[in-house]
Amino acid sequence: MARRWFRRRNFLIHPTYQLASAFTAIIYILAYSMLLAFLIFFPLEWEFTAAGDFQEQLELAQQILRLHGRVWPSILIIALLVGVHAVLRAHRTAGPLFRLQETLRAYGRGQFGLRMRLRRRDWFRELEACVNELGASLQERWARFEARRENAAKGVETLRRHLQGCGGSDPLAERLLAQVRDELEALRREAEARGTA
Repeated sequence: MARRWFRRRNFLIHPTYQLASAFTAIIYILAYSMLLAFLIFFPLEWEFTAAGDFQEQLELAQQILRLHGRVWPSILIIALLVGVHAVLRAHRTAGPLFRLQETLRAYGRGQFGLRMRLRRRDWFRELEACVNELGASLQERWARFEARRENAAKGVETLRRHLQGCGGSDPLAERLLAQVRDELEALRREAEARGTA
């Protein structure tokens, strides 16, 4: 059975953020490693220059070369591992940010029924509940708006029929009813457009 973490399809959800995190981590590791290397090699270099005989200098030089052969490749391997770890670690931040962005875009298109879902190990878990509450609130408000628009349209139609039944024709009332009907029709089209977006 494949392990769960192998299922991830896209490691770079937000490449700029994730790679910047990795680059920063690598720079820190290299800077700390340079300081550590200085603390390791400087005393040896000091001993080498202070050594009086050739045999002692030869032993110190061999020791310094062996250390160089071990320390620098180790530092590079550690820096690369830390960089990869930083990318994967930043994935837990970039994933929720990506999902937040997509959810808010959907809300902007009127898809208020969409809910944000985060993975179990993602960060910002409290953000999921807040965004989903926002979606539920927008969905509820949109439903109330739709109901009011429908009631207003029915009221305008009832008023129009009432005015026609009275026998008298009032051009101003007809013109105002036509304007209200046009506004309600524009709202209906906007609601349909949001529903299909």
